[in-house]
Amino acid sequence: MCEHAVAASALYNELVMAEAYEALGPASEPRTVTPGRRPVMGVAGMPHELIRWTSRRSDQIAACPAELEDE
Repeated sequence: MCEHAVAASALYNELVMAEAYEALGPASEPRTVTPGRRPVMGVAGMPHELIRWTSRRSDQIAACPAELEDE
């Protein structure tokens, strides 16, 4: 069940990105977030530092085990 949801989500995201990029004009490119995992699509030429600055979920997930251990 989860595999189907992941596939559907990936397809939906790809279609939304394609329409947005077609309407707005920027190019997209795959980027590796986690080695060995499927790449994600992003805006071509976007500096990694900017992506990292705006993406805090990874930091929150990484902090979670430490917080749970403290509790």
